Amino acid sequence: MKTLSLQEKIPYDAAKWQKMQVLLDKEEFQALLNFAGGVLFDRTQKADALEAYGEYADSLKGGKIPEPPSFAWMWSLTEEALYILDTGTAKQILPLEPVVQITHHQMNYTPEENVFRSNLFGPETIYWGLQFAFPQLYMEPDTKEVVKVLDAERFVNVKLYQMIKSFLRENSVPTPFKGHNAPQRVGKKALEWVNNHPHLKKKGLLVLR
Repeated sequence: MKTLSLQEKIPYDAAKWQKMQVLLDKEEFQALLNFAGGVLFDRTQKADALEAYGEYADSLKGGKIPEPPSFAWMWSLTEEALYILDTGTAKQILPLEPVVQITHHQMNYTPEENVFRSNLFGPETIYWGLQFAFPQLYMEPDTKEVVKVLDAERFVNVKLYQMIKSFLRENSVPTPFKGHNAPQRVGKKALEWVNNHPHLKKKGLLVLR
């Protein structure tokens, strides 16, 4: 991973993100990491994502609300897709090309419409695992050409994103809430304990098995 100065900073312009949202068991997240490989970074260093997510998932499994998570990771098959920006007073890790971005996912339920909506914030939100996002469009910093990421073989993390999608299709399902199948997914192993989730209990929501 190369280091650049503030004057050499490379703009990262990506858009039209594909997103997958899923609540996984700790073991399922570990299996996903093992299956896809690569490395995860936060803004300053390699991230111990498994430990952080494991504590979160185990809290929900045990019927407890975890501390508000601050998951914000970049996942890449190679470190060469990122660089270190040295501002003179601090260093941070930034993407050079498309990477998979992972954030905490939460959603809300509107009983009047019987709809679950993702990425809403507030006291009534439901913690629901992780969001994996990958851009479909990317602007080349030198030429300003906008390219379709999924059609460009040179972007190594297209393969990573496809592997994540494949794993989640095999190991998770749209969440079968009583009376409504939500597009937000749940891992097949997490399905065994998801009704312990304190936010679901508070709202009187039941997931069928």
